[in-house]
Amino acid sequence: MVVRAGPSHPLFKTRPNQVQEIRKMFGFNDEKSLNDAIDVLQAWARQQNHFVVKEFPRDYLEAYVITSKGSLEKAKKRLDKRCTLRRLMPELFDNINVKTDFQTLFKTLKHAIMPMPTKDYYRVLIDVFAGNIETYNLIDYVRYTIVNAEYYMVNEYVTGFEIIVDMQQFSLTDIIAKMNPLILQKLMTAMIEGYGARIKAIHVLYDSKFVDAVVGLLKQGMSEKVGNRIQVHSSPDSLHKFITPECLPSDYGGSGESIQELHDRVFKELSSEKHIQHLKVTDTYCTDESMRISAKFNEDYMGMPGSFRTLTVD
Repeated sequence: MVVRAGPSHPLFKTRPNQVQEIRKMFGFNDEKSLNDAIDVLQAWARQQNHFVVKEFPRDYLEAYVITSKGSLEKAKKRLDKRCTLRRLMPELFDNINVKTDFQTLFKTLKHAIMPMPTKDYYRVLIDVFAGNIETYNLIDYVRYTIVNAEYYMVNEYVTGFEIIVDMQQFSLTDIIAKMNPLILQKLMTAMIEGYGARIKAIHVLYDSKFVDAVVGLLKQGMSEKVGNRIQVHSSPDSLHKFITPECLPSDYGGSGESIQELHDRVFKELSSEKHIQHLKVTDTYCTDESMRISAKFNEDYMGMPGSFRTLTVD
């Protein structure tokens, strides 16, 4: 079994009784009730003819039960969606070499994860965009996010995420040139509907009279519900109204390590042989659409971003 967040984990710390409190929050007061739910989800997966893999690690299934707040019907839909996306969006999932694929991305991105969660058990994620915008590729950013998501599924134990997006060093022209709402929408579909990520807030750091235009671009790629959770900050100081210093890096006046140190530690863990092997296993979590009931496929997936009309379902 994978070591989840806790004292011995290389990236994630926990608060006292965090795992037990989160389980209780979603209706699991003992190990038996949670194990029973995982058993039901696994039994359901075995019956899905279109699943290429029908047996999943219990840690992986537990993540779906917890991120679905104990709803097995939601957990089923999300597991199905994640496996389907693996087939329908190969540009986001295929042939990822963590050690080499993202070196160009890192010229414009620093991605940090704060070790200590908030008091209500949300993990703070930080993306700092800076450097030469010409080298930035949104698809690479999405692929790196997928690598992170697969790591969270078997290592993390939180209620959701608070995200800080720092674009202070980019101009509006830069952002417009590189922002693609369709790709961003695919990312949000994968993270929320496929992996069950719960987003408490998105804090945008951008000090410019054009900030409304930047937020408008971001909202084009997300649901109204998530878009309404965007908070705009003209400087890092105002982050302290929402996030305590222990959950902020030293760059923003917090008591944590620097963003660069956290970025380096995250990449070291994500590029470890252990995680690379895990990604190879999860690459097989996909669907054979010729085995799916086509009417059900059309009902559930034809409204997704992008066009899947070329997919043949026998």
